[in-house]
Amino acid sequence: MSLFKKAKSQIEENAANQATETVENRLDGMIVQPFAYKKLLIIYRIEQYPSTSNHIENKILSFDRKEPLSEARYNEIITRLKNDESDRIAIVNILPLVD
Repeated sequence: MSLFKKAKSQIEENAANQATETVENRLDGMIVQPFAYKKLLIIYRIEQYPSTSNHIENKILSFDRKEPLSEARYNEIITRLKNDESDRIAIVNILPLVD
């Protein structure tokens, strides 16, 4: 019985290590330049005046080339999100999309 428990714990430990390594490898490439993608999913909140209602929306924005998220690109995102009926936009999250 003890041999069975030992084998089971080794299998579980190996599975946990492999899963952790896979996640770390996946994240490692993204941490270097997390926003150097052509497509970004932007989750944002719109505060409309004079009403006090807020609502969350999202859009997928495509760009001509891959580049990191710079101040210029951030301002371009804000410009593309604004429309006539919104007074204020607050970005909640920016997520890169892989083709």
